Amino acid sequence: MTMDRNDIYDIIIQAGQSNAAGRGRGPVGEEYLPADNILYLVDRRGERSEKIPPLVEIAVAAESEDEGGRIGEFSLSFACRYVRAGYLKDNRKLLIVRAAVGGTGFFSSKWGPSDILCLRMRALADAALAQNTDNRLVAFLWHQGEQDAEDRKELGPAERYGAYRAHLLRLFQSVRESYGGKLPVIAGDFCKEWADKLPECADAIVAAAKDVCGIIGNAAFIETKDLQSNNQAIGNGDDVHFSRDALRILGERYFAAFDKIKGVR
Repeated sequence: MTMDRNDIYDIIIQAGQSNAAGRGRGPVGEEYLPADNILYLVDRRGERSEKIPPLVEIAVAAESEDEGGRIGEFSLSFACRYVRAGYLKDNRKLLIVRAAVGGTGFFSSKWGPSDILCLRMRALADAALAQNTDNRLVAFLWHQGEQDAEDRKELGPAERYGAYRAHLLRLFQSVRESYGGKLPVIAGDFCKEWADKLPECADAIVAAAKDVCGIIGNAAFIETKDLQSNNQAIGNGDDVHFSRDALRILGERYFAAFDKIKGVR
């Protein structure tokens, strides 16, 4: 589907690594029903493309599906809550910029402000904004850090905390500088089952992300310790990715934090 310059969009950027891209399996408490006013903006070359500019394509937002069934991701439940709460006006559509790429981090030089995935994310967002002068970016949804908890084995907890904190702060500040100084920024914790296997490394990343959200203001960090992994939901051995239902709940929590930041209710 090509972009229609007559459409007016509220735009969400969803960025980070695989839990942001969405790898959720298993049953879900409430099925997502696609709607014409909730859309994806994607790179037609695929999630792992590192070509600039991306080939921009719009599609009705929906869970992907393979032989194992539907695959969940958290922006869909965020979008539903956004619409139900009345943020999306009748003459507008909600456009989710899908910029997350699995297995990527700062330590591997993928997400710094001048690194390829950040440049690609900006190119996607800029393409969305350029279609209509009334388009607006309303939220930056981030989930990442698993890769940086595993990389750089030589780092102790304090060094890992400091390095990740500096990288994440620089990224969030650069996004704000480009798209608005009060843009709501929301990040989230890991799957507990996975994080418990490397507590010092994971805890350092989580502490850094929490601190950065506190520093920049108009931001929130979402707790996830009660949310199941795929392994806990369906026993498939995947403990790093949230289950499909966990991602539904995660999106609702991201929205609740957004709603609190906006101060509407």
